[in-house]
Amino acid sequence: MSKYDEALEIVCHASRMKMTLNSHKGAIEGIPPEVAIKLLKKELTELEDALKDNNHEEVIIEAGDVLNFLTSLVYNSIDGYRKRK
Repeated sequence: MSKYDEALEIVCHASRMKMTLNSHKGAIEGIPPEVAIKLLKKELTELEDALKDNNHEEVIIEAGDVLNFLTSLVYNSIDGYRKRK
């Protein structure tokens, strides 16, 4: 068992939770890359603020948001890779 397994499990859970709570905003695979990067930067700023405030719970939640926009970028890249000629 990797020493990071628990951290990965927790951030993935936070990611799924935030994705469910924000599902009314639309699917992440429809986000253009430049928009996803802009949103990712916003979430990184919120993560940085939580770290500065030493707010551990908020760090975990914001890490889930960051993961969601990374997932959007990777999902679209995988889709593009599979559709290449």
